[in-house]
Amino acid sequence: MEMGYLDHVEDDIDPSVLGVRTIDGRSPTPGVNVYSSSTTQTISVIDAQGVELHSWSMQRRGEWSGFRILDDGGIVGIFVFHQKHWLIRLDKDSNILWAYIGSRDTDRVGFPHHDLWVTDDLIYVLTEKDDKSILHKGSKIPIRDNYISVFDMDGNWLSEHSIHEMLKGLVTDELLDYHLGLYKQANDQEAADIYHTNSIIVLDRDIGVAGPGDVILCIRHINTVAIVDLDSDSLLWNWGQDDLDYPHKPYVTEKGNLLVFDNGNFRNWSRIVEIDPVIKEIVWEYKADPPRDFFSGGRGDVSELIGGNILITESQRGRAFEVTREGKKVWEFYSPHFDDTGQRNILYQIRRHPPGSVASYVSRTGDLNGSFGMCERINRSVYVSQCAINVAVRYELIELCMTMAGEMRNECITSIAIKTNNLKKCELVTNASAKDNCYYHLGISMMSELACQKVTSPYIRDQCRMFIAVDAKDLAGCKSLVDVQTSDLCFMKIAKDTEDNEICSRVSDQFKKDMCHSEISITLNISLGCMKVKSMGQRNLCLTEIAKKTSDADMCQMILDEGMRIRCEKMAG
Repeated sequence: MEMGYLDHVEDDIDPSVLGVRTIDGRSPTPGVNVYSSSTTQTISVIDAQGVELHSWSMQRRGEWSGFRILDDGGIVGIFVFHQKHWLIRLDKDSNILWAYIGSRDTDRVGFPHHDLWVTDDLIYVLTEKDDKSILHKGSKIPIRDNYISVFDMDGNWLSEHSIHEMLKGLVTDELLDYHLGLYKQANDQEAADIYHTNSIIVLDRDIGVAGPGDVILCIRHINTVAIVDLDSDSLLWNWGQDDLDYPHKPYVTEKGNLLVFDNGNFRNWSRIVEIDPVIKEIVWEYKADPPRDFFSGGRGDVSELIGGNILITESQRGRAFEVTREGKKVWEFYSPHFDDTGQRNILYQIRRHPPGSVASYVSRTGDLNGSFGMCERINRSVYVSQCAINVAVRYELIELCMTMAGEMRNECITSIAIKTNNLKKCELVTNASAKDNCYYHLGISMMSELACQKVTSPYIRDQCRMFIAVDAKDLAGCKSLVDVQTSDLCFMKIAKDTEDNEICSRVSDQFKKDMCHSEISITLNISLGCMKVKSMGQRNLCLTEIAKKTSDADMCQMILDEGMRIRCEKMAG
């Protein structure tokens, strides 16, 4: 079952635990930890006991994706705010130095997402654009190309490199069938996401199959870790299509091997694998006992510490832990942040820095963001406005918002309305679509039917009400939605959340109904559920996936197509 990116933990191991949980008699690797959680707009530095030493923060509701700490104590990162993705640089006191707001439009630099890497003088950012199409089974399908975009340290764009052009030879017909199917069932996706690159590393040394300047990528939707040469825009090395399951975050070890967070999105348990890139073999593995005790269907992070221990971020359970090479846990950390509904925020990543490496910025010299006068020190007018919004939102200064014009004013008011859960503030928004956006986000954050009903756009109103229905597992609420596609999506989400195949029968669109039956059947390893799928091709893929997961070749006999049956038997071992 494909899992989206959650903002909160759905399977909290122990909601009573906050921050560091000590493990008697065991000492973690020395250093300070830098982490970010969803919806907290803050990156924090903590010591081994969980005491915060420093933080960087954007004064608006959002979250950090990939980020890197700079030598001057500032950061460069990707900040996600109201579905806008900023590539942004802050100084050590969280002042905005510059920002780039991305777009998927074909005539602009791409949409920053997931991850970035910083060298001495360049920033390598994963971006994406809906600017390609492929011919598949007689149909021209738009696809979302991923790019490596290169910026200088002042935020100036220098170049971009198409991941599609470098890796298209790795995309199999089976993968295309699956991801084009997801694209066709999506209501809000303008192009098929067949790559979904989530991690980038720029090598600074030789690892046997690649050298300095070459780039390591992790491409989730084709289950691949790849190394590319940006000078020739060519593929040098790849591994994982027969071994990985929606992976994240490769990490280069001291020996030159690659650690990979193998999410196990379809098998429902995760593991960490270490690959020798020269021989392309797994030389070390960590998984829990039983395996389902360690699982993050999305996100996840892994790194090697000084001395060889491994630091693992189990993102969607909101925790991180350090293990020895023998698999013994020596340190554990739970995100101390909770959303408005009382659910723990997911933990994007945590990395440990050696002692002394962050000494120059772990103590604050004053809260400089608290003064609007600081904004005037920024030398580009657009960022002065963004800085003013930061100040207004932080101190809930609606009167400062009212001095702004147009979109900036509406964005400022909406941010304060969401932060304070105040419906009345949305009435101050002047533009009709922006006002709808304000009520929509309040409806979702407050789970408020009243806020949703104030949305004037029927489609957006249904989207808002759908979130409430899904949260409450309210089938009647799904049925009451006006838009048929949104109603179908509502039933599908509840079916997947509850793992109830019968709810899939309420979906009106046959293709989506088939996908619903298939994904739940794969999750539960129920072959009879696959037989509810009307599409012969999708039914065969469903049976094949279960046979592969359970190593049950006999199940393949239910497949009528000889070629697919042989392939199923081979995959089932």
